[in-house]
Amino acid sequence: VGLEIIYEKALYPELEYIFKHALTQEVAYDSLLKQRRQEIHGRIAQTIEQIYGDRLEEHYEILAHHYERSASHPKAVEYLILAAEKSNRKGAVQTTREFAQRAIDLAETSGLQLDPTVQATLYDLQARASLHMGDLDSAIEGFEALLEISRRHGMLKQEKRALKGIADITVFDDSNEKTFRRLNEIRTWARDHDAKDLESIAVTNLGFLWGRLGDLDRGLQVVNESEQLAMQTGKPGPIFSARLIRATMERWLGRPDKTIELTEGVVELLRLRFGLSGLPAAIQIRGIALAEVGRIEEAMAVIRTGIDLCEKYGAEYRLGALYNCLRYCYGELHLPDRGWEHNV
Repeated sequence: VGLEIIYEKALYPELEYIFKHALTQEVAYDSLLKQRRQEIHGRIAQTIEQIYGDRLEEHYEILAHHYERSASHPKAVEYLILAAEKSNRKGAVQTTREFAQRAIDLAETSGLQLDPTVQATLYDLQARASLHMGDLDSAIEGFEALLEISRRHGMLKQEKRALKGIADITVFDDSNEKTFRRLNEIRTWARDHDAKDLESIAVTNLGFLWGRLGDLDRGLQVVNESEQLAMQTGKPGPIFSARLIRATMERWLGRPDKTIELTEGVVELLRLRFGLSGLPAAIQIRGIALAEVGRIEEAMAVIRTGIDLCEKYGAEYRLGALYNCLRYCYGELHLPDRGWEHNV
């Protein structure tokens, strides 16, 4: 401290020091032999466990950091999983994916044999976070890995989650023939296993695909069928998915008033119950429908809510669409320069 190499960062709630310059820290760290570094990291992690044993959740991230660098691979993976699950509960998709991917990579490089249930949890966390971020390639890789593990070990619950994730991604897939085949396979699996909620989601996405291909009447008919299936389950997730796609179809058919009616209260409900899976999509559909009937100020308020949420949690896959909707609103207000900013 006297030499100003380090200084006090905080006195409360506990005394904490920090290096004045990152380069100094790096030089000091690199001057230690690798084995010595590993020993120190291990001692720090064990000490944290001893001191904060009654509130370890606050320290999952730092414990994962130290155990990774101590070469205690099982403990590192344990805390990386706990950190990923903690981030997932808070809706922080980027850190969820980061922690889950670090655990997957560490297990592979160290040759650590994970319990199949633990492996499935990791790939599920990684894939769903990647989907919310808009990294569809990573998401499908994760769901395919989850599907393979669950089928190899006879884990039906995890297999169903993998199939649902794959079904969710189909709405972004332009390979129409492949997508039809995949959704029908998922639908058949769901029927064979009496999983009406999954069957409803597969049928909903089949309807969306028909609509996207231009057959809106057939698409709406299929989505109505999926909504009836969803109602039988009593589960809000499948019901919401069907109604959201139906709201999209109604707008495509030139009936934005019907879209507004179908999405009334949905944004508020999703903020309370669903996190990020369908919220940005609901905001986009409702916002653009409000703009199309001339309720521009309401539309802009809804869309800005979606942009703020996506940026806060790192859920990027709808962010471009939401900015484009805001651009449309500025166009309706005859403010093309402001609209162009959002388009860019």
